[in-house]
Amino acid sequence: MDVRAMSKLIDLTGRAFGRLTVLRRGDAPANDRTAWWFCRCSCGASVTTAGGRLRLGQTQSCGCLHREVVSALMTTHGAAGRDRRTPEYVAWRSMIARCYTPSATSYPRYGALGVTVCDRWRESFESFLADVGRRPSGGHSIDRINNACGYEPDNVRWATATEQSLNRGSAVVVTIGEETLPLAAWLERYGTSRDRYYQRRRKGWSIPDAITRPFVTYDQRGKRAA
Repeated sequence: MDVRAMSKLIDLTGRAFGRLTVLRRGDAPANDRTAWWFCRCSCGASVTTAGGRLRLGQTQSCGCLHREVVSALMTTHGAAGRDRRTPEYVAWRSMIARCYTPSATSYPRYGALGVTVCDRWRESFESFLADVGRRPSGGHSIDRINNACGYEPDNVRWATATEQSLNRGSAVVVTIGEETLPLAAWLERYGTSRDRYYQRRRKGWSIPDAITRPFVTYDQRGKRAA
């Protein structure tokens, strides 16, 4: 018995889904037994897509809606999204490199361990930008919320170094007085760079002093600068 004959076709003709209006049944790709529908978009273009994607809200236009969202993100901040100098583009390229390029410095900690990038982002910078948005500040970088999963929507955010340290099980924690925080959080609180912290530690400074003591500069006469 043909299984397809046992399932009742849901007729979507005339129904609207986002910007799309279903006109008639469409031709499905080879070996795809699901129902596909030919639709007209409000912009005037047409598209054929799977009925399941329409009902789930995964397809809501011919593609014009996605392009408008990306365009808005690109122009709001006054920079072209395709500009390879933008921090978002650099973050996208770096994400792919550490997952798929064995010669990348960080590949052993990502791609070699099975960390992947979802197809939607790997194939399109615009999709990545539309999902994660612009970098909030120079102190943010992309971070996986659940490190057991890969780079994909709902598992990636822009996060500060402190937020990322809190998200790592291997984060170095330091206790000063009665308070315990990740090292990155202490350094951010006192405005001490990581390089300066380790320089001080190599000179024999205690951990609290290396973190909390302010950086003092001197003028040419050896006196403290104001």
